Amino acid sequence: MDAWGAEEPVVRKPMPVSDRIFAREPALGSSSRDSRCNLRIIMTLSTVLCIAVALVVLAMIIRAVRKATGLLLVILGIFACFTGIGFLVGAPLVFVGGVLLFI
Repeated sequence: MDAWGAEEPVVRKPMPVSDRIFAREPALGSSSRDSRCNLRIIMTLSTVLCIAVALVVLAMIIRAVRKATGLLLVILGIFACFTGIGFLVGAPLVFVGGVLLFI
């Protein structure tokens, strides 16, 4: 309490970096679990995108890979069509897979 009887606000000081690693609660407004989860999602999406681009490039170069990729897309599209929202993804997969399969 100060001279007028009012309580002073509690101010938290940021933890040193070495202490944040072993802390049970996140440091001032940031959650390390959220940032690790976001990083994992970004890394997964970028990996899937790189694999997809590599398959498309290989499919345009090598005939056997084009046929196999087309068949894979058709099968994945059929599985995706079994769910209601998956139909929006499954139908284009079947179409693109069919095009690759019969080129």
